[in-house]
Amino acid sequence: MQKRKCIIRSVFVAGFSLLAMNAYAVLPGFYIGAQLGPATNAGKEEQAQVMGATTLPPETTPVTVRTQQFGSSIFMGYKMNNWAAVEGGFTYFSNLRFKQKDTSVQTCGSLSAGTKNADIVGKFSYTLSSFEVFTKVGAAFTYYSSTGSLNPGTATMNPTTGQIECGKTQNNTKWSPTYGIGASYDLSQNVAVDLTYSVVNGGNITGNIDFLSLGLSYHFVNTYCGQFLC
Repeated sequence: MQKRKCIIRSVFVAGFSLLAMNAYAVLPGFYIGAQLGPATNAGKEEQAQVMGATTLPPETTPVTVRTQQFGSSIFMGYKMNNWAAVEGGFTYFSNLRFKQKDTSVQTCGSLSAGTKNADIVGKFSYTLSSFEVFTKVGAAFTYYSSTGSLNPGTATMNPTTGQIECGKTQNNTKWSPTYGIGASYDLSQNVAVDLTYSVVNGGNITGNIDFLSLGLSYHFVNTYCGQFLC
């Protein structure tokens, strides 16, 4: 909780520091952009199937999830006025890394899990000259997967050899809420830079993922008349 408060504070401090720059104003219209930055998941200890298991359910060994990841996203939206916009995007998070507690045993396969999601959100803003603070609220469709060694409950016995086979790779999807806050600064009447903190549920292994990103967006508005593609 303390870490999350520090992230939120840094978003606003960075945003207000941009006020000293030259003032521009991005007008309503269609826009596209990209973001990237560090992500932190809420993963905890998992049980991984060991190689050469002899019983069902198979023997396992504890592994810990490394909480640090990296995220990148692309998005597009439509700014209806200075206060509201609708936005959709796709976010990819780097694969999770795991650390075995007992290095004397070997797992039956690789230890890997990944998350990616598509979302649609409403964006609500307060604008002061070229500076804007905003919040986003919406829904995310999350796809997450994990290799068979992380799913010992799906292990089966080969009827021909009598050996216990490694668990099966699991691929799952889910809908979950997503939200975020941020600050942006208009570098010109078409280009804006933003710092955003967002949260999305990444799946059964990662739990919530906190994503702190730096973004750049291009707004398709005419510099002179300020209308959408006019």
